[in-house]
Amino acid sequence: MKAAWGVGALLLLALAGCDGKGDDESGEPEPRVVKLIEVGAQTHVPSRRFVGRVEAVRTVDLSFRVGGHLVELPPRQGEVIPRGETIARLDATDYELAARRAEAEYELARREMQRTRQLLESNSVAQSTFDEVRTNYELAAVQRDSARQDLSYTSIEAPFDALVTRRLVENHSNVPPIPQSSACRT
Repeated sequence: MKAAWGVGALLLLALAGCDGKGDDESGEPEPRVVKLIEVGAQTHVPSRRFVGRVEAVRTVDLSFRVGGHLVELPPRQGEVIPRGETIARLDATDYELAARRAEAEYELARREMQRTRQLLESNSVAQSTFDEVRTNYELAAVQRDSARQDLSYTSIEAPFDALVTRRLVENHSNVPPIPQSSACRT
């Protein structure tokens, strides 16, 4: 029976030594295994491809409403233009002269109408003569406004902050006028 007690005591001592800490009593964690991959020029990186379509928020085809010689076209394809900045400009000399001429004709017609009105009040001219002078005055005003408008059409400003995607003409080209109905599309 003493032999059974001896085997049991030995078994208890063996079990007491298995507390799970192993041989190292310092309490430090065991080192972890790290997977290493060597990166090189021939490493294949998986890629993903997605099908999609990118559209601009707003698209505008810009062109001049009047014809002329293009003297300024600074933006290049791919350049961002801030809102209100000049995109292109025609030589405005002819349009400036036309506006000055229309202004002079308007002033002449205005003075003629004032004189004719005074003569009408003193019954020195007929009503039909005054009506003709007044019509000439109104036509001169329309011509003046039209010439001013044509002068304003010699430059194009960016309608919003925009990216220039295409240029269909180069600087110093002659540009024909386009019909007003097809000037812009959004």
